[in-house]
Amino acid sequence: MKNILIFFPMFTGVRLLDINLFVQTFFVFVAFCLIASFVYIYNDSKDLAQDKLHPAKSLRPLASGVISVESARKLAMVLLLTGLTVGIMVSIKVLFVLLTYVFLNILYTEKLKYIGIVDAVIVALGFVLRLEAGSIPGNIMLSEWIVLLIFFGSLFLVFTKRYGELKFLPEKTKLVSYNRIFLNFAITLSATIIIIVYIMYVNAPKLVPYHHVEYLYTTVFFVVTGILRYIHLIFVEKSQNTPDKIFLSDKFLLCTVILWGLLLGGLIYL
Repeated sequence: MKNILIFFPMFTGVRLLDINLFVQTFFVFVAFCLIASFVYIYNDSKDLAQDKLHPAKSLRPLASGVISVESARKLAMVLLLTGLTVGIMVSIKVLFVLLTYVFLNILYTEKLKYIGIVDAVIVALGFVLRLEAGSIPGNIMLSEWIVLLIFFGSLFLVFTKRYGELKFLPEKTKLVSYNRIFLNFAITLSATIIIIVYIMYVNAPKLVPYHHVEYLYTTVFFVVTGILRYIHLIFVEKSQNTPDKIFLSDKFLLCTVILWGLLLGGLIYL
């Protein structure tokens, strides 16, 4: 689901119906899926002892003992090499983005995820790299507002996930870098910045040649509603799911995202 973001530059760049570009971007999507799978295996192999204490992560193949660490590492190397090969087939720039993603995530697994705020920033940069990779095949210029939107949107999701982990997990698996007061503030701040940046995006002069810019403001209502619903699920309904499961399991939130996409797409393409 995270790698679907790779197609977002095509969507906002009014290139979604370009079949040749879609095929190239799809290869970027495949490459990122392979590389991300390598990262997940690498991370799980390093966090084996901690994952065994986690109520959900203990069911993963490595933590549960279904797959040996040696077999997983061999698979990880195959995924890494295959992903880099697919990436370089598209562009040397795509390969550079993939290598940057791998480098950041190795640092994250080894050290940075234990440093408060830095861990969240690294995860958010991973989404920005996905966005950048998706823009390369079509040489699509990314608006600065889109980059900021994805970055702060990712921070918002990371902090809400950390809040759930801090609140509901056993003591041995809680994150030492955060407390509830900080996460409440971080979630509120990032949500506020998302709304401000999105309003700036839909009113950016650069969009005038491409969109029905005078009506783009109407999509703000769905963005605000979606953020409020997500926060409601975390703080009021105390959802313990990961962000992707929250999006797929909550009909209210899912409908809000779909309606936002349909409205924005209609204003861009019609």
